Amino acid sequence: MNLRLTSPSVCVIDDERQDYEPILNALIQLGIGSVHIRGESEDQLPPQPFGGLRIVFADLHLAGQTGKGAASHAAHVFKRIVSPTSGPLLVVIWSKYAGDPVATPDLPPEDQPTEADLFKAAVLEAEARFNERLIFVEMPKPKLLDRPTVEAWIETLKADFTKALLGFEACEFLWSWEALVRDAVVSVIEELTSLAVATSPLDANQFASELKLILRLLAKEQGGPDCSPATAPRHLAAVLAQSVADTLESPAGLETLADHGKWIADANGLPGVHAFAPKLNGMLLTSAVGPGGRAFMPGTVYRITDAAKFKDIFDELPRDLQRACYNKLEEAAWTRDEWEQQTVPVFVEISPVCDFHQGTRRQSLLVAGLIGPIAGREHARFGEGHHTLPPTIFLRWPTENFPQQDVFLIFCSRYKATLPHRQEPNWLVPWFRLRELPTASLRNWHASHSARVGFVSLR
Repeated sequence: MNLRLTSPSVCVIDDERQDYEPILNALIQLGIGSVHIRGESEDQLPPQPFGGLRIVFADLHLAGQTGKGAASHAAHVFKRIVSPTSGPLLVVIWSKYAGDPVATPDLPPEDQPTEADLFKAAVLEAEARFNERLIFVEMPKPKLLDRPTVEAWIETLKADFTKALLGFEACEFLWSWEALVRDAVVSVIEELTSLAVATSPLDANQFASELKLILRLLAKEQGGPDCSPATAPRHLAAVLAQSVADTLESPAGLETLADHGKWIADANGLPGVHAFAPKLNGMLLTSAVGPGGRAFMPGTVYRITDAAKFKDIFDELPRDLQRACYNKLEEAAWTRDEWEQQTVPVFVEISPVCDFHQGTRRQSLLVAGLIGPIAGREHARFGEGHHTLPPTIFLRWPTENFPQQDVFLIFCSRYKATLPHRQEPNWLVPWFRLRELPTASLRNWHASHSARVGFVSLR
């Protein structure tokens, strides 16, 4: 059984009872759940790093080590606990010795690294991806002789923790939004549970069967004829996601984010164009092609691997499509030959999603176009049956002779085709998918272009 329950969000790494018990109690009193790991030996570490950690309290001296040995061991433990894909991650260095210098013979006294410096360096050296995801802060941890009573220290820890979060509003928003999503999922699960319990309030076995029946019904209604062992989980996940989205968009749910409204709405200093844009557009507008399932899922972009098959349909070669989409400029960045070398002919499926899910589609509807490096976008022809997706998109799925890069997409309504929808031919290779809204924009463009009226009249 692959039981994947929610990963913890907060982790305390500390091996001394008199230290970790107060911080765990302080977190509980703040309403924050956490997992505690002593970090003294390998058998105390999780089999796989946690993928959902957001805050880690890291003690620097584990298993009685000191100096560089302590930093190396603490970094090893950290790497075993924290997934390199986690982020943003706030690493709270919580140690009695964080500011103590470590004797380094080849450095002058004023440049001696501290225990905290050695730990940071060891962590970033252990995993390069941590460089982009970790935010280090330090929180006071007094030595034993300087501590107040346990009760008083817990109150101090609560205040220190709140202070450590100051200045990280973006992280706080994302964590709050993540909690809101989790609460929405819990709400949907509670509703499904209530439906199952209503039919079998006292029988645990019957309750489990009723819950399975509800989920099977949802998958069947969402997937229709496409509901098979290979596709049913995807269909069930899709219909549950719709219910979660409804809960997320309710005013009550969004109240938890209201405190962040002022800084989010601040438009001062926002750049007109940002380097983030292509990658954000790639995330918002495209997705990977899922394995299995029915052929010709709407939005799927296909590479054309056989020019002869393309010619059988249009009596033209893919090169003719490339030339039809090329706009020659007086000061050309690319010649037409360079355009043909750089762009890749593709098809996109634009059948209505409802026809796909209900199984009423008899043919797949494909429109041909090109994908190319963003440097050539100025040569994309506009109007006359051509359509480009407005934003720059970062393509996350490299293929042969076409690496990950910022790209543009252009489609030509003159090159449309219908093919049997039950099986994709081997000369069309699924590459990636456009999400439903950009696919709908192509569908609407194609429909409006196809519906244009021409008539003869005299003046």
